[in-house]
Amino acid sequence: MSSISFGLEHNIYKSFNVGFDVITYPSGSGLEFDTKKSKNSSWTWYPYGEKGGSIFAPYLSIHF
Repeated sequence: MSSISFGLEHNIYKSFNVGFDVITYPSGSGLEFDTKKSKNSSWTWYPYGEKGGSIFAPYLSIHF
């Protein structure tokens, strides 16, 4: 599995920060797992589907 990510965080007031992450998954990027019944067979999980895509995740953090 391969992915490209970028993040940015900015202090808005004392211990409060706001930021975002952007994660891009290329097409065909997935994780392969063994099935419980047979170790010879496996299935693939694609985090954003077989065609790939991007996830935008904004967040607010508080530092104590």
